[in-house]
Amino acid sequence: MARRCEVGVCLILGLDPRTALNWDGEKCDPGEDFDFHGTSVDVKGSDHPKAERLIWPVSKREFFYSDAADVLVFAKNGIGAKINQVWAPTWTTKEEFSVYHKTASGEHGVIDGTWYMFRHVTVKGMHPIGSLVLHVKGLERWTE
Repeated sequence: MARRCEVGVCLILGLDPRTALNWDGEKCDPGEDFDFHGTSVDVKGSDHPKAERLIWPVSKREFFYSDAADVLVFAKNGIGAKINQVWAPTWTTKEEFSVYHKTASGEHGVIDGTWYMFRHVTVKGMHPIGSLVLHVKGLERWTE
């Protein structure tokens, strides 16, 4: 599931997943899935058809601040007839996530203590996926 989401996000951003992703199955990634023009990206994926939250699991909270990623991308695998699709509508910076996340406490389907943000662009700190390109590369164009 996670690898499918990572591949899908690479393709959405115009990267070749064969070269952008680490395919060495012996190693865990250091908290980033790939580099996008100097910005490290961690894809947070879900197989659940009703997934609405970008989550940081309670079991990995101790690693949040040492995680190498600059941005977190919400991604979801397709289901049913859309099984070969990956949907990645939004992203946030790790800094924004640390400020705006909520902590689960009794929410249905989320383990208590899990940090999360709803994936909608109307949520403070969440941005549409297309704006990631501008966030990462946009200033270069205007400062040359």
